[in-house]
Amino acid sequence: MKTEEEVDLIEKITKWCNKGYFMSFIASRLESHRNLAEKWLKNHDFNYGGLLMGKTRGGNYQWIETPIVYATCYEGKFSDLIETKASIQVFEK
Repeated sequence: MKTEEEVDLIEKITKWCNKGYFMSFIASRLESHRNLAEKWLKNHDFNYGGLLMGKTRGGNYQWIETPIVYATCYEGKFSDLIETKASIQVFEK
């Protein structure tokens, strides 16, 4: 049985995907664990576009991609996506 938080998270991610967002999960698990991670996401009804394996554990890390990538870090309960201005770290040109 899913917790209220899991149901809420699944609903929000599905909503974002249905609005055209490409949702990717970034995991610290090894590539050899991809099948287990994909099975878990499927069993929990997550709709997503990508699964990136092998993220460095802990610390501050940078993701380099073209075009611009927007990301959120989970630090509690997910909320709806909003537009906001924020200060971010970028590489110098």
